Amino acid sequence: MKRDIGARIKQFRLARDMSQERIEKATGIKQQSISDYERGVSEPSIATLWRLADFFCVTLDDLVGRTPPKNK
Repeated sequence: MKRDIGARIKQFRLARDMSQERIEKATGIKQQSISDYERGVSEPSIATLWRLADFFCVTLDDLVGRTPPKNK
C-alpha cells in the first residue's frame, strides 16, 4: 500500500495553522524541501521524518500513516 507522506505532512501542518516557513525556522528543514515533500516531488529521509514527527508531537507511524498490523 502506497502511503502519501507528503499529504500527511501537509495535513499535520495545516491542522496546526502553520506555514512551511514556520516549520523551517523550528526544525531547520528548508521550506523548499517541505514544499517538495508536500507536492510529492521528493520524499524525506528517515532522519527528516523523525524531526518532523518530534516537531508535530506525533509518532512516526502517525506521520507516515502506518497502521501496525494486528497480532494474530
